[in-house]
Amino acid sequence: MKYAKLEGKEDAQVEPQIEDKNQFALEMDAFSHSVLNNTPPRTPGEEGLKDQRIIEAIYESTRIGKPVTLKS
Repeated sequence: MKYAKLEGKEDAQVEPQIEDKNQFALEMDAFSHSVLNNTPPRTPGEEGLKDQRIIEAIYESTRIGKPVTLKS
């Protein structure tokens, strides 16, 4: 991934260095911590449900060729 930014009057190409992490292992660790300590998870199930509804709306929009409005 690269992006450009203006430095003075010149465009500079920037390639950010992103640390390689196992996202799913970190999520499982955080969820396990919540269970063991009886605390709310950082990302509740409702967040995943919202994501799933958005994904389904994208598929529906592609299928019918029109924008799909989601209810709040």
